[in-house]
Amino acid sequence: MSRPVAYQGQARRIVYAITSAGSPGLDFVDGLDVRNKAKVFKLFQMLGDRGEIHNKEHFKPIEGTKFCEFKSHQIRIPCYRDGLFWIVTHGFIKKDFKIDPAELRRAERIRDEDKAMQAGIHKVHKAGR
Repeated sequence: MSRPVAYQGQARRIVYAITSAGSPGLDFVDGLDVRNKAKVFKLFQMLGDRGEIHNKEHFKPIEGTKFCEFKSHQIRIPCYRDGLFWIVTHGFIKKDFKIDPAELRRAERIRDEDKAMQAGIHKVHKAGR
């Protein structure tokens, strides 16, 4: 299963990680109301077209991890970079000053499962040659 594309920009492609249960990031974004979904899409568009977002109020590294996060008020969407791709793991509503460590563990699990699935896909494609 290939990753669903969130946004294809001039500089980067934003995609959703996939797991055996589906795509948690896509499910989260699809579940947002119209206004918040538009705000998130604007962030995807900025990163995709420019290749970076300088405003730390909208996009920043998550301290102590290899993840970054898209931010729109309390909405947080962890992601990680793989070449020209930014892969969205999932999303959540941040209710405290710090990110709940369970959300970081979830991002890691989703990333690991997504990478394993992509490796399996690539093995199938190579074997089919």
